[in-house]
Amino acid sequence: MIGAKVQVYLQLSKTFWLVTMLMLAVSETLADKSFWVIWAQATSLLSPYLWFLFILQISGQIKLIPLKLQSFILLTTTTFLLMILSNPWHGLYYSNIMLENNILICSFGSLFNLEGYWAYVLCFFALTFSFRWIIVSKGLRRQQALWFTASGLMSLLTVMLGFVFKIDSINSMPLGFLIAAAFVAWGFYRWKVYNLIPFAHEAAINNMIDGLIVIDENNYVATM
Repeated sequence: MIGAKVQVYLQLSKTFWLVTMLMLAVSETLADKSFWVIWAQATSLLSPYLWFLFILQISGQIKLIPLKLQSFILLTTTTFLLMILSNPWHGLYYSNIMLENNILICSFGSLFNLEGYWAYVLCFFALTFSFRWIIVSKGLRRQQALWFTASGLMSLLTVMLGFVFKIDSINSMPLGFLIAAAFVAWGFYRWKVYNLIPFAHEAAINNMIDGLIVIDENNYVATM
């Protein structure tokens, strides 16, 4: 299914993001906290990119973005991820790390701000194409668009509560991510809005009075 793999990767990334936040809170040594803060920032950038990619794929809007621009977005995201993961060697992301009362204190460089801005740019793109998907679609497709837009918004709002409005993110993020995942699961298993073709096929067959036989170009029966 189009977008299915990216949705799985997105849920795994968000799950690992929560794990890094938890480990960052319970770790006691400077080395452990330094390790987990890097991965927390990496997943905080990877998740918006996967959300953006998923919306483009499932809505069929990826063709609206030129291939060169797609490559630029991927290259920029990958570059930021590599710079974050390699911070212990260059210190451009953060430096002057110390531990005070089990709280990690460090000086963030310009790379930290640029990465944060880029993550929110990706979220803005994802929301823009989500709302466009809602506007241009009808019927079941609009229901599908509304469901996945609500899921993405729930995750974004809980992250912003923690990192923009300084509300305790370790409490808000798990709840928001859980609700967002419930939206996806309920839409897939109950409403079947993830892949509309089997749903439409089932609805058509169940409401038919006559029979239907589908044959291929060689006149062999494909289904009936």
